[in-house]
Amino acid sequence: MSIDSFLSAKAKELDYLEQDAELVELARHNFGLLGRTNVSFNQGTLGEFLNHSKKQYDLIYLDPAQGRRQAPGFSSGRRCSPNILVRSLLFEHTPGYWSKPHRFWTSKAAAAELAPVVAVWVVGVQNEVKEVLYLMDKNGLKSIDAIPVHAVDLGKKESSLTFTFEQERA
Repeated sequence: MSIDSFLSAKAKELDYLEQDAELVELARHNFGLLGRTNVSFNQGTLGEFLNHSKKQYDLIYLDPAQGRRQAPGFSSGRRCSPNILVRSLLFEHTPGYWSKPHRFWTSKAAAAELAPVVAVWVVGVQNEVKEVLYLMDKNGLKSIDAIPVHAVDLGKKESSLTFTFEQERA
């Protein structure tokens, strides 16, 4: 729990979904240790949950379990569980969502498959990448080269950089 604990501290209410019942109980325990009372715990698949939900969400954050290990530099959203490419179902419940796909998936390849990506955040601590997060929006950017990539190092005061995929290539 990293982004999860941050979101639970900021959200008025949070629906936590996990396929594995043991992980639901572990999350319940951890959120309890953090004193979070705004979290509702659910066990099941993303498809089941959203198909039975009438809720509209300000934000959906996906942290999928990874499929079988791929060679560094390549993977696919289709091999994640939940399948992070179920855009139409997600967009029925939210105008935008965050995802943290496979850590070895190259940023540009991920942005192309996850489209419509509007921004990428590379979050590190002391020059070590900890998370790569993608923000998808119904009205996403048309050109993948124009997507802003925000690199932030939390271990250094005021250490951040923003560039586009087009600038990265230059």
